[in-house]
Amino acid sequence: MTSIEEQLKIFKKDSQINPQLETGFRGIENKLLKAIIRAKLSGSEVAVLLSIIDLTWGWKQKIGKVKLSEIEEETGLKKRTVQKAIKELSERQIILMMVHDILNHTYRMTVVKYYDLWVKKGANKNAKNLHKCSCSTNICSCFHEQTYNPTYYKRKKEIYKEIIKELNDIIPVWNEYSHHNQDKTSDTLIQEFYTTLQHITKKQLTDSIINYGLILDSPDYYYTHSFSFQKFLYAGNIVAKGKKDKGYWMFLPENDPYKNFLRTPFKKNKFENYFEEIRLTHPFPKMAILEAQRTSGITNGIYMGVTLDFLKNSPYERYELLIQPYLDKGLKESHIIHIENIIVILIYQKKDEKFLKKMVRIHLDLLEKFNLKE
Repeated sequence: MTSIEEQLKIFKKDSQINPQLETGFRGIENKLLKAIIRAKLSGSEVAVLLSIIDLTWGWKQKIGKVKLSEIEEETGLKKRTVQKAIKELSERQIILMMVHDILNHTYRMTVVKYYDLWVKKGANKNAKNLHKCSCSTNICSCFHEQTYNPTYYKRKKEIYKEIIKELNDIIPVWNEYSHHNQDKTSDTLIQEFYTTLQHITKKQLTDSIINYGLILDSPDYYYTHSFSFQKFLYAGNIVAKGKKDKGYWMFLPENDPYKNFLRTPFKKNKFENYFEEIRLTHPFPKMAILEAQRTSGITNGIYMGVTLDFLKNSPYERYELLIQPYLDKGLKESHIIHIENIIVILIYQKKDEKFLKKMVRIHLDLLEKFNLKE
């Protein structure tokens, strides 16, 4: 009788594969692994649970986006068997799931590592159910409420119609207040709209659209970016946690958009008279940009070709890098733009009147030298 060691050598010789830890592995905490062993799961439930662990934790994600087809492919189980196993795991609170993409059967999934809260097999599954529906719309996305109801797939078209109905209520509001009319509905738009309703209510979205349109049309506010409806939803849906400052988030009433985007009146300081003199007697292209920048109250982004990053640059650094090397040899006409850039930065920063006057004198000399004075 051959020993186990000898039999393993035979297997290794005949096998076409040789798995090693170096090629990757999945780690499960010891006590959690023992809890899975003791959970009295069926073979299909174990296979599905391990597949979910692989598709979430295996990719360093606490909550992953998983398609049913991926689980079917990994486990080799039939669709109906996978559905039944997931339903049992969800009811026992071993996994948590919510619909992510109702049309493509994609779900946000995670394994509940708090195994002391798992419902024991055969126990009353509603006795300690933590999965209470908190969906903000009448299209519930909670897995335990709807996803694997026996009639779920038969109701897919009905659910789709419900989404379309809610979307059709919003589109006229968008067309009334925005600058981009939404004439057609695409699958991508429907999915973005559905995702939006997982974050905010239909009323909140309506208020956000109205606020966006009023701010966009009013000269009292500096916000000028015009969204398409799909981009408006998409920008809001992709915001990072804790940084909800894009798309529809910016215009929700609770975020006070009318205060955030209000033009800030320019406050005069000790340099104002000299700046006024420059604007009136020393016009050049960049000055118009500066004036628009100052009076708009804009705080970020690009406005008329000038970015705040440019205006926040050090004028002294620009002077040293772009101008100083040429002073001894004499400046050329092509250097005028560099001088103008420095003047714009100095006026914007309002820090050094002496240096500003010096640059204005250099600029006047160059305009006279190259016959560019008006």
